[in-house]
Amino acid sequence: MKIIITEEQMDKMKSKLMTLVNRDGYDKVANMLGISKIKLFKLVDFDFKDFGLENMFAIMVEENNVYKECEITIDYFESGYRIDWLYEIDIDGGQLFVLSFATPDFYDGSVYVENSQSFTEGSIGFKVYNNGLEYKVKEYNFNIPTDFDSIDDMVNWYNKEYLPKTYEIMKEQVKEIIKQI
Repeated sequence: MKIIITEEQMDKMKSKLMTLVNRDGYDKVANMLGISKIKLFKLVDFDFKDFGLENMFAIMVEENNVYKECEITIDYFESGYRIDWLYEIDIDGGQLFVLSFATPDFYDGSVYVENSQSFTEGSIGFKVYNNGLEYKVKEYNFNIPTDFDSIDDMVNWYNKEYLPKTYEIMKEQVKEIIKQI
């Protein structure tokens, strides 16, 4: 069975959703409908460019914050935020944790992936390696778009470029650290 929705019906649905959004906010409406904020944005033809690429990116991270062995978090502060990647790997009976920053700069068109700190934990004890004092790790960067035509374009870029490229850089940083521990 096919369901055909007319343009008028779509407009009514968008209008009703926007009434809810204006009353309750995007978070509550998305939660009430059981969909992501990104999906809700697309349903109501949200103008993401006025919202800002940085704000859209933060929402994408909040909704998709695990990639392979990495946990991705946002550290908010007064003047913005930072994207933290935590890579965890078993090594010699213990664990190695590598924390790197990978915040996109949409004005500059690049992401710098810099190692913040790493530490080991487990049966080999606990030793902190911090800020290049015990090891040296190369800082990497890659170019990114400074504009997107649609939310879908930005989501595709996030899933197909940002996540895999940053992950590959994290793996390289982990290899560099393991050689020096």
